[in-house]
Amino acid sequence: MNKKKMKRAIQKTEVKLTNEKIYKIKEEATTQALAMILPLAMLALRDAEGFGKKRLLRFHDKILEINDDINDGRLNIKDIEDVIGEEVGIKFTDGGAE
Repeated sequence: MNKKKMKRAIQKTEVKLTNEKIYKIKEEATTQALAMILPLAMLALRDAEGFGKKRLLRFHDKILEINDDINDGRLNIKDIEDVIGEEVGIKFTDGGAE
């Protein structure tokens, strides 16, 4: 089968996503995002705030706990943004905070 025929066959293939598959995809994406962002956040906390091993590991564990709460439906990002806005005065915008 040449490339053109293969492309047409793939485009015609029906993809069925169950809620379970969607949840699994979201969970994998979150895991990949955390694997990328956690080292960046930990480096920033070490450099800017002088965090050492103990505080960085507590931060790491708390982030994973919050992520579990999100995955289990106990929290969502909007709730977190609202709490940070009300309690600390930081407002989140597209791609940033002020």
